[in-house]
Formats: sequence, structure tokens, C-alpha cells
Amino acid sequence: MFDTDKTPEALVDEHGFRQVAQSDDLAKLLDSILAEHADAVENYRKGKTEAAGFLIGQAMRISKGKANPKLLRQMLEARLANEAPAPKSDPAV
Repeated sequence: MFDTDKTPEALVDEHGFRQVAQSDDLAKLLDSILAEHADAVENYRKGKTEAAGFLIGQAMRISKGKANPKLLRQMLEARLANEAPAPKSDPAV
């Protein structure tokens, strides 16, 4: 392991150990996860907050553990809050 003149940063890049923390990359990942697991999204909206853990787990699986889980959770919660269905209006009004 110490038989190289490469810097730790070079080794991280060479072996693909760098964490994915770019918002654009994580947003694309979330898009695919949310589309693929619409049932989990619906469960989350119905109050089953453990569904968020499932969705984060799926994102971590697809990214092979490279996604920043804290940032991913923040983005997921913001996305689900912004996409919440609008309250139904009363047609009699």
C-alpha cells in the first residue's frame, strides 16, 4: 500500500473512491430513484417516513456507496416537500 509515490488524492481518483457530492449528479440520481420507486414516494407522502430511508438506500446502492448520504437526504426531503400534491379544492365553491 505504501509502495507508491502517488498522493492520496491521486489514489482516491485512480480507484474511484471519491464521494459524489455534486448537486447535479445527485439530482439525476434522485430523479431515477423517484421514478423507479413511485410506490415508496406515495408511502412517504402518506406518512410512512421510513420510505425515505428506503429511497436513500436505493440511491446509495446505485451509486455504490459514493453518494453523500447527508446531502442526498436533504435533497430528497426538499424534493418530496416541493412535489407534495396540492390540496383538493371544493368544487362547490
